[in-house]
Amino acid sequence: MSAAATAARAVDAYLGPVERGEAPKPGAAQAARLAIREAVRAGASPAQINAARTTNR
Repeated sequence: MSAAATAARAVDAYLGPVERGEAPKPGAAQAARLAIREAVRAGASPAQINAARTTNR
């Protein structure tokens, strides 16, 4: 799994409940930020992360 796809999964774990009007799990926001940071360090752009998030739904 690519770094962008891994970050997209973490972002979905946080944003999925938020988009449905529910409370996200504790620590989900921090995990999403960390995954995004690691993906960017690995060379993924924010656009790649977002594209992975929207295509893997």
